[in-house]
Amino acid sequence: MQEMLQRIFGILERVRNMSVDSTWVMIAFGAVLAFALLNSILGYRLLRFWVMLFGFGAGAAAGFMGADRLGADRPLIYFAATLGLGILVAVVAFLIYRAGIFLLGGGLAAVVSIYLIHPTSSASFFLCILIGVVIGSLALRFEKEVIIVVTSLLGGTLAGFCLAKLLRMPEFPFGAAAGGAVAILGMLIQFLINRTEEEEEPEEGGSSGEYPEEDDYYHYDPFTGEPLDTNNKEKMLNYLKLFLISMVPLIELRGAIPYSQFLQMPVLSSYIVCIIGNMVPVPFIYMFARKILEWGKDKKIIGGFCRFCLDKGQRAGVKLTEKAGRGTFVALLLFVGIPLPGTGAWTGTLAASILHMEFKNTIAAVMLGVLLAGIIMMTAGVVGFKLI
Repeated sequence: MQEMLQRIFGILERVRNMSVDSTWVMIAFGAVLAFALLNSILGYRLLRFWVMLFGFGAGAAAGFMGADRLGADRPLIYFAATLGLGILVAVVAFLIYRAGIFLLGGGLAAVVSIYLIHPTSSASFFLCILIGVVIGSLALRFEKEVIIVVTSLLGGTLAGFCLAKLLRMPEFPFGAAAGGAVAILGMLIQFLINRTEEEEEPEEGGSSGEYPEEDDYYHYDPFTGEPLDTNNKEKMLNYLKLFLISMVPLIELRGAIPYSQFLQMPVLSSYIVCIIGNMVPVPFIYMFARKILEWGKDKKIIGGFCRFCLDKGQRAGVKLTEKAGRGTFVALLLFVGIPLPGTGAWTGTLAASILHMEFKNTIAAVMLGVLLAGIIMMTAGVVGFKLI
């Protein structure tokens, strides 16, 4: 056990000291940052997903430790034990709801405890596991409160660490302060959007305003005025609308995600559809948009529009250059990720092509920016329509 702990924390220490000079390392930290923000702000809403994920994590860890204790000497045995037990526990956690709640609350608490305590012996590692068991037991009694607090803390801790890495700032005090702010904000938002009927003020007419279950959304489509049904055909039509809206220049997912919450559609699936829709045009914009606009700027009918788009892309390029003190990659990520007028995936990609950024760096930075913008807009949409 002692040797295994040392190996695990050796890997974690290497990750902690990893340089972010490489594009792929920046992509990895950006992806973890997006995951952390999503977990901090919408952890309780994604309960089923986290239950299954942590069930797999707990089973995989138990399988790996079991293989190690039994003296396995081949990587295939470790792989089979880890994957097999991970899948088994994930299925059990998903099917047996209360077992999943225990694993989720306890698993998150154990992860946070291990990060904060840094156990170097079997006794300290056992203490972290004990903390997880206690919190998991409390989660069975105070499900909502425990899950919200633990997911916010875990998300805030990861977000602070990744922000410090990406912005090349010290973990303390910058990373700790940023992580604490994300955790507190996440808790406030989660408690706000997950109030029970008894906690909410009843509206006139008796409606409690409770957020519908994932498979029970029902509203009116502002485009047609028709009520939305919950059958699969209607759902697929709404997802198609989100996908197409996310592809439209200037609107992108900034308009599609609030629309999804107006329709009271599931958070995670709507987020994924809007991300995909927003990203589909990006490679084509990089490869062809500037050439087409240059060709069309002197044409009678489309010349004005092409010149407008080129001017917008060039002004965006100037902004990126001015903000490139942290690197063009991070500047492009923030330009796309912070949903302000005049920014977005279309404009950012066009600006990157004008500045002759590498294709893979452009796609990676825009992808991370779209993920960040999606989290911001989804949070705003969920909170906004909850308050209305």
